[in-house]
Amino acid sequence: MNGEGRRRERASARSQARSKLLRNAEEELEAKLGFDLFSEGETRLGWLLSFSS
Repeated sequence: MNGEGRRRERASARSQARSKLLRNAEEELEAKLGFDLFSEGETRLGWLLSFSS
């Protein structure tokens, strides 16, 4: 195996860390505006997707 795969893994880990920081900053802003993350109720069973054309 060449080092290319490992480089991609490191790059994706860095981008995930950056997006996690960004999401956290966005979540903090939303919490300040009164829109906290939903943490009550039953566990999520699935996702609702809607498509339009």
